[in-house]
Amino acid sequence: MEVGLLIQQQVGSADFPIEDLYIDLPLLLTYDPRPDSVLLETDVEQDNPSARNSTTNVQRVEQSTLRQIFQLESTDVEQVHQQFRDSFTSALRFDRSPIRHLLQQPEPTVCKISSQLASEARLVIVGDPGCGKTTLLRFLAYSYFDKHPLSPLHTEDSTRISENQAALPDQSWIPVVLFCRDLLATDFECSLSHLIEYQLQKLGYHANEPRRLLTDLLEQKMSEGQVLLLVDGLDEIPSSRKRRQLAQLIANIHEPIPIVLTSRVFGFNTIADSLRSFKHINVAPLRGSEKKEFAQNFAKFLGKASLSNALESFVCSDRRVATLCENVFPLTLITQLALQDSISPRDRRGDFYRRAVDLMIKRRPISDDRYVSKPNNEILPHLEYLAYQMRLDGAQHWQESQVIEAIEEFYANKATSRIQRYSPEEWYDLVLSQIGLLTIAGTSIRDQMDCDEVQFFHQSFQEYFAAQALLNGRIFSEGVEVLQRLHQLVHEIEIAERKVDFWGLVTKTEPVTAGYWQEVIRFCIGSLPRRKDGKFGKSGITADDAMLMLLPSPLTAEREARALSIFALQTLVEEPDVSGETVDAVIDAATDNLNRLDGFNTKQNTLMDEVLYSLMRSCFAERCRKRMLQSFVKYCGNRRSRIGAVYSMATTSGDVLNADNAFEILEPLLTKLQDNNSIKIRADAALKLMNAFYRTQVLNSNIRIDFLPDSLLPKTVGLLLETAKESGEHEAISFAVLWALGWLTSAKTCHTYTAYRFNEEELEVLRQIVTDDRRDAYSRTWAALILSVCGTETLVFNQVDDWIRQWATVADGRKPHKDLPLITPIHRPQDTQVLQSLITSDIPESPKQLVAIAMGRLGCFVPEMIEPLLKAFQDDLLTNEDRDEALVYLTLIGGEQVISSLTQIINTSINSKGDE
Repeated sequence: MEVGLLIQQQVGSADFPIEDLYIDLPLLLTYDPRPDSVLLETDVEQDNPSARNSTTNVQRVEQSTLRQIFQLESTDVEQVHQQFRDSFTSALRFDRSPIRHLLQQPEPTVCKISSQLASEARLVIVGDPGCGKTTLLRFLAYSYFDKHPLSPLHTEDSTRISENQAALPDQSWIPVVLFCRDLLATDFECSLSHLIEYQLQKLGYHANEPRRLLTDLLEQKMSEGQVLLLVDGLDEIPSSRKRRQLAQLIANIHEPIPIVLTSRVFGFNTIADSLRSFKHINVAPLRGSEKKEFAQNFAKFLGKASLSNALESFVCSDRRVATLCENVFPLTLITQLALQDSISPRDRRGDFYRRAVDLMIKRRPISDDRYVSKPNNEILPHLEYLAYQMRLDGAQHWQESQVIEAIEEFYANKATSRIQRYSPEEWYDLVLSQIGLLTIAGTSIRDQMDCDEVQFFHQSFQEYFAAQALLNGRIFSEGVEVLQRLHQLVHEIEIAERKVDFWGLVTKTEPVTAGYWQEVIRFCIGSLPRRKDGKFGKSGITADDAMLMLLPSPLTAEREARALSIFALQTLVEEPDVSGETVDAVIDAATDNLNRLDGFNTKQNTLMDEVLYSLMRSCFAERCRKRMLQSFVKYCGNRRSRIGAVYSMATTSGDVLNADNAFEILEPLLTKLQDNNSIKIRADAALKLMNAFYRTQVLNSNIRIDFLPDSLLPKTVGLLLETAKESGEHEAISFAVLWALGWLTSAKTCHTYTAYRFNEEELEVLRQIVTDDRRDAYSRTWAALILSVCGTETLVFNQVDDWIRQWATVADGRKPHKDLPLITPIHRPQDTQVLQSLITSDIPESPKQLVAIAMGRLGCFVPEMIEPLLKAFQDDLLTNEDRDEALVYLTLIGGEQVISSLTQIINTSINSKGDE
């Protein structure tokens, strides 16, 4: 059995063998009829341990970074699919493949057909047109026909069996395939045997006796559980009444056989109740592993293994085509484009869509003589107008009659008189049946009649064509210029709250743009020209004009300003043809709207994080890097700290620091840090040093940096401290090196740093920084934290570690209260004196919390510590260890204020849980 793919490069129009090119589709179990509705371990891929905690009703699919979970809280396949379809173009997911690869994150938790198929399994696979449902059934049919002992294809040669075939249950099932499109004329109030006999007749078994004998044989084999029944395309039955009849007929099959059905998503709910005894499974977006498998299979089939790596990199990691490559059919289109050797680094996302459309028009076989000549200008303008009108309606699909009416309205405008070669009905048939740019999503009921629902074959193509309508003047609005219409659309975009997950326990939100028009605007601006020699593009505006229009004004409210600044960054990632000054303006707007959640750790938690990470891998990377460094040097305090954190996260690359690569990573950065380089180069080196030390500990929570070679550690500490002495215009560098030294010494944790012994001269440098009120408050805070861990004594928190366990058992009621021994304060009068001077000074609240913790480690307690420690204890974004430290020091301070405050916190917590 062979399946024809839309790929002709190198092999003309040859059919491709399914066993060579099939990719194992990722599937999402949406509904499970089993009691308790709990996934077994066999339901999910065993290479993903996190999948074992999954459930069927709340199936978590990791769609972004390590803690960014796309949670599907539904057993309704249409609702689940709507989230998938929205996610293809939503601003809420962005450039995940490169991020996941860099941080070595697991792929999304999905199941495969091999884990679901079993004796008496009942499965219905639901997905978009072109996602691979039919190919999946053909693969199952081929595989079991191939392995059946009586099959002419059967062989004992195990090397001929593909990995995907080998993963299937080892059964000798006879595959029986029913194609619903072949059964439209039959009566579904019949038996399964009748349908099988009817299908055999359609396949050419015209003689009654042989057909009846074969049907009887299959009926016998079904009663013995030896048949695999595959039913393709329930949605292709246009009558909802007949679809329900067939669904009920199949659901009532009592023979002990496995059954696999397929259906498109739209309209599935009309038969979902009839199939409640079946598992409902959505085809999920292709992940990196499936794209890689496709690239390898394709290159292998062509006999050109050298293509594999380049093709894999392109379809898995290139952000310009990442969205398209999450669906099988568009993936084949993009593969063709890649093999045409016409890919340029300067190509924008819109260029790939244009070429994909051109490829579909030129290469699809045309069966109707009316359409042999298919000039683009008699097809595409209509699609542009249709897409724009559907966007105005906020619709992803329209009924067939609405599509025809839209084309009639398009023809009614005199500007279209030259491109009316086809009637509306002929044009509709051409793009739907012959070219495939439109497709049937399913059927709906209108006026008690079944109606086809039509959509673009991939959601992002609707947005692409709507953008072209704006650029090419297809909106037919008198007196409305493109820039004016873009401005209207931008300010009509809805702003929603996006969940941001930390530690797997804490959820915050950030405002983002989330309206229907955002992708259209990005496509549109990405296609605009830059002003050159006083000439403009045909739309009359430039990409610079449009980009600057996106930016918030000084009077814009904070929530809206952040959402718009992120949206402007997203549009800049499209690499529009804009000037350097425009890039600077977009970066400035972003840094103006950073908040505490941005650059919080090594992960891309916020959308701001994700987009800046992507931007640092675009053609604007160097300009963005320089602008952010300029801002880091220019500003101070909290703003500088946030810029530095986001810059470090966005520019992260390379290996995690360890004993083997320490010289290779650190030596070049230490060289750049020396004072014969520019401020920006030195600031960049200092921030990269900080990130190297930080990532090592965050990604490996039990690791402390005590592995640096003896010749490298003193050099590193010495140069960092020497650089920290600088102030004035070099204060940004001083802050960054103290930040780096803080992570090198693990000063954020409550453990003494013993890998290096600081001498008195070095300690005095730190004390002078702490007491210098001309310094950045964050520089002084890091110096204070380093002072707290650079001695040899056991810190106070570690002294009471055993007591904390005893307190826990007292609180549990399993141990009577008893007096606990007193702590032994650490005798470092010089250090405690400078720390007291800092906590009583006028510094922001956030650094003051860290100073209070540093003092508590030394056993120095003053009233000024109480408020900062209370705030730290209640801050759910701090690590549990930080909050534990704050609580211990509050307990040791004691007094009426502490008792009253902690009692209030406890009561508030109890009341809030009661409300829940």
